[in-house]
Amino acid sequence: MLDLPNYVISEVIYRGLRVDVYRGVRQTDNLPVVIKLLKEQYPDLNDIAKLRHEYQLVSELQIEGIVKAYGLEKYQ
Repeated sequence: MLDLPNYVISEVIYRGLRVDVYRGVRQTDNLPVVIKLLKEQYPDLNDIAKLRHEYQLVSELQIEGIVKAYGLEKYQ
């Protein structure tokens, strides 16, 4: 399973061609999280831009029942 600092990953939610999505817990505050991670070690700039854009859109939503975006973090 994926090893991310400060997170305990419990399951894979989705495996796609370019991204994987995981469910876990952030260790600093025991907050349940969903993590979307680009698969490629050196992803294409378009894939990075799409992920950033998606984060910006989701982080601005304030709708009950919609997953809240807590942050966009670099990995490796």
